[in-house]
Amino acid sequence: HYVFYLWRRVLDRTPTARYALAPAFAAAWALLLSGLRRRASRLWLLGFLACLVAQLLPAWLLELRYFTPGLYLAALRLEPPTRLQAAIMLAAFAAVNAVTMYLFLRRPYTFADGSVARFMW
Repeated sequence: HYVFYLWRRVLDRTPTARYALAPAFAAAWALLLSGLRRRASRLWLLGFLACLVAQLLPAWLLELRYFTPGLYLAALRLEPPTRLQAAIMLAAFAAVNAVTMYLFLRRPYTFADGSVARFMW
């Protein structure tokens, strides 16, 4: 649901807004591929990219869960994070979970028929 709200409220506001994050996406891909090139063979990298394309291309929805297997495979091939990097990742995941719990517990929404629902991801 985070992606849905990001898309609806930010990326779909104007026809060009969806391209605003393209530089960040390109930088993220460049960093990921440079890290993988140092630790993986070209054959592994080609297989990894082929599997990513085969998994993501047929998906009609943009959902973060579709990126999970590729993220795990890449994380297994990258250099282990330093303590600082691990602490930053832990803090980021904890912040996302805290926001999710807050939205679930404190921000229910009501449908037109009067039924109450809660935010889930």
